[in-house]
Amino acid sequence: MESGTRTNLTAELRMLAEDMTQVNARHGFYGQDEICRSLPQILGETSRAVQEAKATPADPDSMTFLAQQRHDVGGHQRALTEAQNLKKHRFHEDEEFNEMDLEGFLEHSYKNTVLEVISSSRDNLVNQLQDSFWRVQQERWDQQRSKLTKEMTYGVNDYKTTSQENRVLMLQNSQQYQQEQHLALLGSEAGSIMGVSAMKRARSALEPKLDQYAKVVEYIINPDTVGVATDVPLLLRQAAECFNGLSKESTQEIWSITNKMVNAARAAEASHPQGQLSDSMKQKWLVQGALQHLGEQFLDIIKDKTQIVSGYNPYEGFMMSAGQLYMEPYDGPMCVNKFPFWQQLYLYLRTWEVESAIQLAQESWNSTENPWVYIKAWADGELQSTQCDKPSWASQPTRNPFKRLLCNLLFQNAEPYEEEIIARSEDYIWFRLAYLYGQQPALMTQELSELKLLICEWGPCQFGGCPLLYLQVLLLTQQFERAVDYFRNPDNEGDKFPDGSEPEAVHLAITLAQSGLLELTCADASGANNSSACLNLLQPVDKAQLDKSHVSIDYCSLLYQYALRYLSTKTPELALKYLALIPNSHREVRIECMVELAKETRDYNRLFLTSQETITANSDLPLLNQLMNWQNCPADAKKVTSLAARDAYDRDFWEQAIDLYLASEMPGAAVETVCRELEREYASELGGHRNHILLERVKRLLEDTNMTTKGPEVHSLQKLYAVSAFFEAYAQGMQGCRERDALPRRNAEALTEYANPAEQKRTQIERAFATALEYLQGHSQHMGIVRPRLIPIIGPDNLQAVSERIVDECVLSYQNEARTGVQSAIRSMLAPVCDILNWLLENEEQYGTKSEHVRDNNKKEIIRNCNQLKMFAHKIHNIVPLSQDVAKQVSSLRLE
Repeated sequence: MESGTRTNLTAELRMLAEDMTQVNARHGFYGQDEICRSLPQILGETSRAVQEAKATPADPDSMTFLAQQRHDVGGHQRALTEAQNLKKHRFHEDEEFNEMDLEGFLEHSYKNTVLEVISSSRDNLVNQLQDSFWRVQQERWDQQRSKLTKEMTYGVNDYKTTSQENRVLMLQNSQQYQQEQHLALLGSEAGSIMGVSAMKRARSALEPKLDQYAKVVEYIINPDTVGVATDVPLLLRQAAECFNGLSKESTQEIWSITNKMVNAARAAEASHPQGQLSDSMKQKWLVQGALQHLGEQFLDIIKDKTQIVSGYNPYEGFMMSAGQLYMEPYDGPMCVNKFPFWQQLYLYLRTWEVESAIQLAQESWNSTENPWVYIKAWADGELQSTQCDKPSWASQPTRNPFKRLLCNLLFQNAEPYEEEIIARSEDYIWFRLAYLYGQQPALMTQELSELKLLICEWGPCQFGGCPLLYLQVLLLTQQFERAVDYFRNPDNEGDKFPDGSEPEAVHLAITLAQSGLLELTCADASGANNSSACLNLLQPVDKAQLDKSHVSIDYCSLLYQYALRYLSTKTPELALKYLALIPNSHREVRIECMVELAKETRDYNRLFLTSQETITANSDLPLLNQLMNWQNCPADAKKVTSLAARDAYDRDFWEQAIDLYLASEMPGAAVETVCRELEREYASELGGHRNHILLERVKRLLEDTNMTTKGPEVHSLQKLYAVSAFFEAYAQGMQGCRERDALPRRNAEALTEYANPAEQKRTQIERAFATALEYLQGHSQHMGIVRPRLIPIIGPDNLQAVSERIVDECVLSYQNEARTGVQSAIRSMLAPVCDILNWLLENEEQYGTKSEHVRDNNKKEIIRNCNQLKMFAHKIHNIVPLSQDVAKQVSSLRLE
């Protein structure tokens, strides 16, 4: 007995030592006593070892084993000897223990081990918490930094792609002036040039779910984006596989049903290539697609419940494993496999294995009036629902529920369904669809309408067995409009997605609409004006119609609200693709939605004038033109850009308005827009402003636009460009005057010295003012841009001209100008021209040539221009009175 106890104790200690060694090796600890046991396990094993070792002398094998495991046995003994005279505060017992007191030794070791385990666990936990905290914090910082970098990157990209000319001008200005000066001169345009305009919205990547669904739309528009032959419902099902929870299994089932219905619609159209497919025939094809899906669904259930038995097919295994083998009353022929005939026949039809059902009847039925003939006629829609056509076996009463159900389907007995067999909602929908499948087209349509109305009356609360069961029933019964509406905003709590199901509903609508399975609301009742808050998708087709289940859906508003809410601030180009899916039957609504999208995003050029990918063969076209060509409506692109141009100008985006007008092949409207902006700049008679962006746009417009038909707008634009060029040179001269006045004062003789700063500045001023007057002479044509004579200024090459005739020509041109803004711009040059002439006259007197003859001729030329300018001002004053300040400036001119 004692020997067995010692042996057990030795085995226990050896097992504890092995556990300790494994733990130490796993964690990299050596020379420490660690035991891989929980506290209850340690306590239990210790108590059991103590009970077995009580009243037992010390085991020499135990001492030897402890010494082999590198335990200091002598140290333990000395520690025990020193502790004999002390109160052991760590122990629950106060009595002393002897040298060979195994119970005290084990309790001492146990408590030391517990303390070490607790201390080590605490340190490890603290280290793990610190590491986890900093790792999570680092990930958050990286995400935030990536988001900010992406937003800034998008802003820079927008600035690079849409403002290349403006950036060149800004660079030129920055080389001449300080940053603050040219930003102040640019005014409201400074923000757009610097790429920090407040209207620009930050761009960020789409959410993973939206990105997966977006691939479906890109595939519809350009199938080459996927690279392999596939189908829209299959892509949607693949997208649903990327998500967990309710939006995975239930959504996959929805896309499976959608795939069946879409394939059925395509098969119906393929069966009538001449386009003479009636609504009743299409309904029959869709009913067949629903029955196929319900059959495949039931076959999966059979396979899940099938007992794996060698030599049996899934149907036989299902009847054996499920305990549903129905033998009595048999009432049928003996099958080859010894299973019930009518039950097997039902299972084949329930899984929509019609050929297998026909084969079973041919093999098992030996008498006349074989059921396979009636099953085939029923499946082909050729069975007449009359009592005289019934075979004798169908007219005999029977208690077999499977036989009664099949007779009810094949011969339209109008009997209640068998509750023993039809136990689930899917079984009931299958029975109703299979019942009407064998009817005549008119009767089938009426029966289907009654089924739809019945499901609507029941509502979603009756279909709460599994998620989205009501949605499945709506799709199977061809209530596609209600299915989309319910998917967007489900009533059952079990059908609601944690993050909403509007994206799924939108793409369900897209898939159904592409197959022609949606009844769309008329164009007058849909569009961008319907807000998402009060959006009512379903509308009755005909209020006077008795069929209340027949409704239409506002498909256009659904697409627009989705594009605006989820895509417009992230990828406006993708939002434009969604709007391009609006069918041609609603072309005007599509145009309106695209323009409204541009209003919301304020990215007119980015949406309508850029091309970042290839959709059609002509990849050089903008994205809008490619989409409209894809819809076979190329003229709609011009309508969209022209309407967007008007809205852009109303919102003070005149640059984009000009580009849109030119893209719409409306150069007259583009010129009109530029004229309005120039008139706005030079509306004051005291002078104008210098807008480099506007001047550059005017120059490019006059150079690049085909002006073969010289209309009044073009002539007005030429005059305004002459005004702009004058003010640009005048501004340079005035800037030189201010810089010259800021130089240190020096005596008059010093101003004639070579390399004198004041002399150099004076020469620059003289050159700038001469250039400004040259722009007004009307005979210069630079790079095809004609500058008409606006003010009677004569150059040194035209001194023989008659002053009165030149003045009259300028006055006549002023009077014939239809645009009051151009007249105002001409009047605004009077005061600056007076300043130039007075400065030139004073400059000629002080610093002119030393030859008195040449100096006198120069002064006469200047004074002659003063006389002509005063005559011109007097005559136009009679047309439109000048301001007092301008009149004083004209009166200050020196006359002959």
